[in-house]
Amino acid sequence: MKHLATGSLLMLGLFVCPPGLHAQPEDGVPESSPSASTSGGAVLPFVSYAEGHTLIASPEREAAKAERKWWLSVLALGAANALDIHSSWGRAELNPALRGSSGAFSGRGVAIKAGLMGGFVVMERLLACRDPSLYRRMSYINYAIAGAYTGVAVRNYRSR
Repeated sequence: MKHLATGSLLMLGLFVCPPGLHAQPEDGVPESSPSASTSGGAVLPFVSYAEGHTLIASPEREAAKAERKWWLSVLALGAANALDIHSSWGRAELNPALRGSSGAFSGRGVAIKAGLMGGFVVMERLLACRDPSLYRRMSYINYAIAGAYTGVAVRNYRSR
């Protein structure tokens, strides 16, 4: 029961940024406010391109785009982790922390791997709530780790 509660709290942390962690502009004026966009030679947050249509080019939109790409990298990381788990299931495990009582990879190893990945993703999310510019860098890190897990899974499947 304790593990279920911990997992639920981790999942909640993925979707909710604590109020104090949101990025704040340094001057206290939101970037999308009229006073911020028209003050002293600042670039307007939109560009007109044809007959009254506008193309929004705001920092908020760029941050949302980076966040969507980060979520895709988390999906890739989860899929690679699942592939690695599938390729290792029931086979002898070299990592003593992931071994079951029989020396093979089993449910204990899955719980540890899932917990580590969940904690890593929650940590990334909390950091990005404070500084949304980190989403892009963390996406690259997630894709690199997913590539490594996929390589390990391919090795495991070939050695069967």
